[in-house]
Amino acid sequence: MLIAAVEQERFNRIKHTTKFPTAAIRACLDIAGVQPGQIDGVGYYFGELFSDRALNSWYAAVPTLPVLSARQVIKDKLREHFDGT
Repeated sequence: MLIAAVEQERFNRIKHTTKFPTAAIRACLDIAGVQPGQIDGVGYYFGELFSDRALNSWYAAVPTLPVLSARQVIKDKLREHFDGT
């Protein structure tokens, strides 16, 4: 069941933003009345395989980047912004 959906561009005022949706996630948590630790799963607008392939292109172009899966990148961003809240 969908409880809340908010576009990040509503917060940072950048149409079709590619920024990590920290403010949108926070708004959805507030609307639902839950804390990050109560969430069992998240959805992302691209499939995992597509995202991994896109990251592999970046890794090939910029070999100094740490090689991570799309799943790990998203987990790390979520921890960075929401651990302890």
